[in-house]
Amino acid sequence: RLAEALAAERGELEAAHVLAIWRDAFPAAYRAAETVAQGIADIHLAGEVAVTGRVRATLSRPPGAGPREVMIRLASPDAPLALAEALPLFESLDLRAIEEVPYRLTPAEGRQVVL
Repeated sequence: RLAEALAAERGELEAAHVLAIWRDAFPAAYRAAETVAQGIADIHLAGEVAVTGRVRATLSRPPGAGPREVMIRLASPDAPLALAEALPLFESLDLRAIEEVPYRLTPAEGRQVVL
């Protein structure tokens, strides 16, 4: 499914290149829990982190979430960010962390990314 979605988004040639790097990078728990669309978004996010070596984040509203619910996806090069370090920032924004679900992504080339 990922191959088909990437090919539709980026074309066959670029999709093949992306898949060669990221196809086996995601653990089984991630593949079971996330959608193909989220996988593509996370490939973009993790790809940026792998290239720049800088922490990146995205903010979204999960499907079916209430008006006061948001999801922050943090991607860190090489090692996870400690939730304890991020909590003061979240609290200063009047946010409350409900759940943390880390995934260690290991692409075929480049650095590891923790999502």
